[in-house]
Amino acid sequence: MKQMFLEFKTQQEQKIEKIYTFIAEIKQQNSEICYSADFLSKSYDSLVGKIEKLESDRQTNHDYIRTLEDKLERAECYTRATCLEVRNIPVPNKESKPQLLNTITNLGKLINVTIQSHEVRDVFRTRSKGSEHKPIIVDFTSVIMKEKFIYMYKQFKKSSALTTELLKMAGPIKPIYVSENLSAKMKRLFFLVRDFARVNNFKYSWSSHGKIYLRKSDGAPHYIIKDESELSKVLK
Repeated sequence: MKQMFLEFKTQQEQKIEKIYTFIAEIKQQNSEICYSADFLSKSYDSLVGKIEKLESDRQTNHDYIRTLEDKLERAECYTRATCLEVRNIPVPNKESKPQLLNTITNLGKLINVTIQSHEVRDVFRTRSKGSEHKPIIVDFTSVIMKEKFIYMYKQFKKSSALTTELLKMAGPIKPIYVSENLSAKMKRLFFLVRDFARVNNFKYSWSSHGKIYLRKSDGAPHYIIKDESELSKVLK
């Protein structure tokens, strides 16, 4: 009996030893898991911090780029302040600056604006792809002269259409359009504003001094449209 008891005791001690060993292994594994979890948590926090910094830097860069774009746009508008654009004048096979100046001078006579050669800094065709649709850009020596030309053009249009026939130009009769020489960005915005005016029954949409305006009807207040997002505001 004593021998049996000793053998039983030995077996139980061996089982208990195995249990202790197993528990120790589990504790070690748990410790490693906790360490890994803590490492992952710290890595996650660090990654989140880096992402937040990147987002902040991206926004800062975006704001800086927007500021530069606005400055460039203002600079471009300033350089175009003395320029106007004449569209639908046929393009001959060969054309020189003196010929272009003569065309603009004759156009001025039609709308009762006398243009001296020294009042024109430059005159040229744009480099658009279509050979039949290259507007003429006239760069006057003063904003006053440019504004006078546009004003007299608008006054002329109230009583008569301005066409290529009046300039005694060969080919199909085409209406002649005179407007400010807007930057590419402002031209796109002006196109959107005119389309908006048509769809929403605004009577007037126009550009002046490089700015674009909207007016619902006679006597109504006007809106200065600086970007596309402002169009939705005028309907409120």
